[in-house]
Amino acid sequence: MFEDKPIFGIGTNLFRSQCHKSEYKYTHRSCSTHPHNFYIQLLAELGIYNRFIFLVIFYLYLSKLLIKAIL
Repeated sequence: MFEDKPIFGIGTNLFRSQCHKSEYKYTHRSCSTHPHNFYIQLLAELGIYNRFIFLVIFYLYLSKLLIKAIL
């Protein structure tokens, strides 16, 4: 999925619906209800650009909480 749309991804929460397509199946058991790697799921769904923005906002929020706790 990431190889098809690496920049912007396939869309949020579409991993489950997209993994049933024949082009993404390796075996009959390859599509589970969720991936076992959260970062790979984010990368496939959001792409590089959106994942970067998501992580930057997340880390800025954590930094804000940390600074608030220190001060």
